[in-house]
Amino acid sequence: MATTSSLPILAQIRQSGSPEEEIHALRALKNEIIGHEQRKGMWIGLGILEPVVEASTAKANRDGQKTRQERTFDDESLGEEETLRLEALSILGSLAYGKYTFG
Repeated sequence: MATTSSLPILAQIRQSGSPEEEIHALRALKNEIIGHEQRKGMWIGLGILEPVVEASTAKANRDGQKTRQERTFDDESLGEEETLRLEALSILGSLAYGKYTFG
């Protein structure tokens, strides 16, 4: 059963208008599922895997972002696309590690 808070998160992940919006939604999802095994099963039942996998493979270097080789040690923050992939991979790792039931 979907909670009222899950539906906006799901819609935002599927139809985000920008990487920043998608990052925000992925962080909300991550906070929703980490440590909550039943919620993981609920989210998988809602079909969250496909959009999260797509986010984890987001193309880097859009809008002139630096490549890994171009980045110096002074560049401490991640770009939007890297942050997006990191959030998605964190979610996938949590789901893979989980012992949850569906329903």
